[in-house]
Amino acid sequence: MYRLVAITLVCIAASPTSGQSKTLLPAARVPSTAVFDSFRSFALPTACDEKGRLYVKLLTPDGDNGGSLLRFSKTGVQEAAFDMSAAVGFNVFAVRPKGGVSTVQDEQGYSVVNFGPDGKRESMVHLDGAHFFPSQLALFPSGEVFLSGIQRGTRESPGTYKAFTAVYDSRGHLVKQLSLDEDNEIERAIEAGDARYAGSPKQGNKGVTLGMAVSGDDGNVYLMRRTSPASVYVISSTGEVVRKLVIAPPFAGQMPGGMQVSQNKIALMFRRDCTSSITCEGAASYTVVDAITGEKLADYSSGDGVGGAFACYASEPERFFFLQMSEKHRIEILEARPK
Repeated sequence: MYRLVAITLVCIAASPTSGQSKTLLPAARVPSTAVFDSFRSFALPTACDEKGRLYVKLLTPDGDNGGSLLRFSKTGVQEAAFDMSAAVGFNVFAVRPKGGVSTVQDEQGYSVVNFGPDGKRESMVHLDGAHFFPSQLALFPSGEVFLSGIQRGTRESPGTYKAFTAVYDSRGHLVKQLSLDEDNEIERAIEAGDARYAGSPKQGNKGVTLGMAVSGDDGNVYLMRRTSPASVYVISSTGEVVRKLVIAPPFAGQMPGGMQVSQNKIALMFRRDCTSSITCEGAASYTVVDAITGEKLADYSSGDGVGGAFACYASEPERFFFLQMSEKHRIEILEARPK
């Protein structure tokens, strides 16, 4: 039995007047050293680290996602490639200190596999009793591992839509399995046929699988569930829910499609509900809130030329970074700033 934990719940009013409204405009464009013989699209999520290096996996024109995860410097130089061919899940990885990454592989049961900054495999940690499909992976500075996904189905009940969220220690032992209040609401909505999350229980759980988990500067993990308004849980290395933030989009009904955390601020991308965040029609909106108090600081609209894969956010001075593919099949890094 899990003991009760006091949760700080911070709700942000569903109005763009809660903060300032600004427009993001292109400030700089940096071509990378990566050029391809055909167009590529970006697998989500992307990520960045404290040095501004960007991490992205590309999809081939036929939709193959078996390629490597690439790391680029903030000047666009491709520095490393990480083999994701044996990874479990569509695009599940976490950034390690010094530029390495971790992923989840099925090697006699689920294991976290660690790669060094040079892209070479360094170590593997077997996870005890992990019976779920991973969707998010994040690392705590103290060595614990955060994982979230959906439980495996059974022969009697093959539909997989119930959430699994847990913290493991550095040796792969379960520290705590979490039960989040929002997950029960999402599962009830799925059972009722709510198309925002799934047409039926057999069709999965988009509230979980399309969410994100990001390591914060404060040593906690920030878990975003894809709901509207967005729910962000701040989780400690012991598996305690420190607080829950409920973040309203700039416009009613928008769903979150990306999240970055920097210096006690959370930047969320919102857009209307659709199949893919990259192929959606209409421009995305962005919201920045204080990660401690949940106060909405500003809403942002996308100016001309701003868009692509939301790859990084820096708060001082405030900058948004996007990955785009040029007409010459070259990856470009776009820096956008508020007007």
